[in-house]
Amino acid sequence: MRSFIRRLTLFGLILLLPFGLFAGEGAADSRDSYDVLLHSQSLAEQREALKAILESPEKYVVRIQQNLRDYPRLLRTDPTAAKRAVYISALVRDPSFPPILVKSLGAPEVLDDCIYACPVVFALTIQAYFGGWKLPPNLDSRLSTVGDLKAAINYMPRISLKAGKIEDVVQGPDLEKHRKEIEGKTEEQLIELAGPMTSSVETRLFAAFRLETLVSGSENLIALYLLALNDFQDGSSEYKGAIYQSIYRAELAKKRSESAAPTNTENDVYVGILDDAREDLQGEKTDAIERRVVMPAFEKRNAEWQPIKHFSPHSLKWTIAFDGKNLGQVESQASSNEADQIDRAGFLYQVH
Repeated sequence: MRSFIRRLTLFGLILLLPFGLFAGEGAADSRDSYDVLLHSQSLAEQREALKAILESPEKYVVRIQQNLRDYPRLLRTDPTAAKRAVYISALVRDPSFPPILVKSLGAPEVLDDCIYACPVVFALTIQAYFGGWKLPPNLDSRLSTVGDLKAAINYMPRISLKAGKIEDVVQGPDLEKHRKEIEGKTEEQLIELAGPMTSSVETRLFAAFRLETLVSGSENLIALYLLALNDFQDGSSEYKGAIYQSIYRAELAKKRSESAAPTNTENDVYVGILDDAREDLQGEKTDAIERRVVMPAFEKRNAEWQPIKHFSPHSLKWTIAFDGKNLGQVESQASSNEADQIDRAGFLYQVH
């Protein structure tokens, strides 16, 4: 979205950490993972808390929804927790989140906060491009937040994962001042430099600029989200903007990798129905046949059982079970009988 090159002369960046971020830090053990992630300043605690949330996201959906509803008010009373809740929603990606966030686009507090890089616009962009959410047609195009959101979504397909130079996004004497700190650093090293353990906010900023031009994979996606959770307020929200761009690149790399990956049936799990008494195409009973028929019915995807919608493996090994007992394994192959495949919605396998 940025078509200009930053030319910065830094006269001191202001690091604003709300008092609430430090309050009650010693009481982390008495809080659950979501509370820890909203309020802890410890990167290690945040990492563990985020891991727990992503392992069982359904447990936190209701609380995230409430924080999103309260977002404009929380921007005044607890801005760190407010923005972290929005970033968490971008990772969890429950379909209930975007309609709540959209309602805040016109709130005065949100408009003031979204003069530059904006958590709500970022989260909705992630939901639209990677979560399947559709932009409502009745949004008020006069709102700057709506314009920024549309621009961000339209920009996503133009992102290149080819590594660039830091000069592509920033130039000036301050870059030369910090060049040695970031030159030659790996993505992981830059993430550490850009993180809250680095005392110099200028170093964090230029490390973020370099990440914006370097990220080409999704290996450090969670670490990049943790940088967003620990953002700070510089003059024009340049740090947040650079981290958002880095996350967009990582998310895009993940999406492209998943789209290009071949189907791996060795680790897939299916449940099928073994049909011993078939009817022929005229509806008449046939004699028992040597080749039994397996009709795949369910598959395990993302740790959840779902009805099979697409089924393409040519051959599979099935475990036959009855009344809770394992009766052994058999090999199966797709039927070559086109009429039978149509009759079984394309999910017909013959057991050999």
